[in-house]
Amino acid sequence: MKVNNESNAIPGTLNRISYLKSELEYALSGMKNEEIGALFKEIIIVAGHETWNNKKQAIQSTVTGIKKLGKFILSKGQEYKEKGIKDTFTNDIETAKNSIKSLPGKLNEKYQKLQALSQSEKSTLITEAVIYVFVFVLMASLTAGGPDLEGGLPDVDLNASIGLHRHPFTHSILIGFSAEIIIRIAFLSLEKIHSKLPDPHDGIWDEMHRISGNVKAAGIAGMWTGLAMHLLKDSNLLNGFQAKTKAYSSLPISVSDNTHQLLFGVNAAASGAFGKESIDETMKNIK
Repeated sequence: MKVNNESNAIPGTLNRISYLKSELEYALSGMKNEEIGALFKEIIIVAGHETWNNKKQAIQSTVTGIKKLGKFILSKGQEYKEKGIKDTFTNDIETAKNSIKSLPGKLNEKYQKLQALSQSEKSTLITEAVIYVFVFVLMASLTAGGPDLEGGLPDVDLNASIGLHRHPFTHSILIGFSAEIIIRIAFLSLEKIHSKLPDPHDGIWDEMHRISGNVKAAGIAGMWTGLAMHLLKDSNLLNGFQAKTKAYSSLPISVSDNTHQLLFGVNAAASGAFGKESIDETMKNIK
């Protein structure tokens, strides 16, 4: 299939949306049914593998963080015991003061790096940051259920039956895993389509491809963050561990109200940890 590339040379001679559509049709028409099936199978496997690796990294980071916190608490307790409460507390205050004093210098260093960029580079950096934040907030809001944290992704069980509300699948990290795999499948599909575009093609495809990794990570981070917020509200832990909590439905065994509350809380905490890992992934990749 031949694609008319005149719009690259003569702006306005062809509607850009129609032109992009023609390029997309070219990419899709270049795939045979057998190839599409093989690619889809590969995409599902890769998406599952990426999700597993990301979650494994998040678990490892959380465990490492807990270990570091434990070691810090033990060492600090030993320090208080050996040096006395007064001297140790005085040293801690001094350390905190020094950290605060160094903050303006660190911020100035970041500012100088930003100023060293060209106007074009600054505009690109700011635009991309706005896109990532928008995607994160949008996904968090859609998943959590908006400002009141009602509805959203976990409450899709209401579409099946009111009796299935707060089902263990929809109100746990299991639905988060499913959502993340679907998001990764979508972006991997776009990546495959990009590789089939005509050459030359509209530059917007390359720009979308360039930032797609960070957009994907921001979307996944937003989804997990929204899920954590929704489950934390459902746990009612903010009102105390003894607060009344609406129970899970369809659990195979009968458990106490506090156990239901704990299950919601653990899934909320895990979702938050997974969200943080994706946020770190986004920040690490921003140049």
